[in-house]
Amino acid sequence: MESGFLLYVLVAALLALFWRQLRGQSFDDLFARAARDHHHVHRVLAKHPQGGCWKEYRAWMREAA
Repeated sequence: MESGFLLYVLVAALLALFWRQLRGQSFDDLFARAARDHHHVHRVLAKHPQGGCWKEYRAWMREAA
C-alpha cells in the first residue's frame, strides 16, 4: 500500500518538473528545441566516434555549447 503512494508522489513530481520546463511553449517550439538538441548531440558524437565515459561526454557537450 505504501509503495503505491510513493509511486504517485514520484509521478506527480515528474509531471511538475516537465510542466515547468514546457510551460508557455507551443508544439513548434518543442519540436524546434528537440531538433536543435538532436543535431547538437550528433555533432558532438561525430567528433568522438569511439565514445567515452559519462564525464567525457558531458565535457564534450559543454565545450560544444
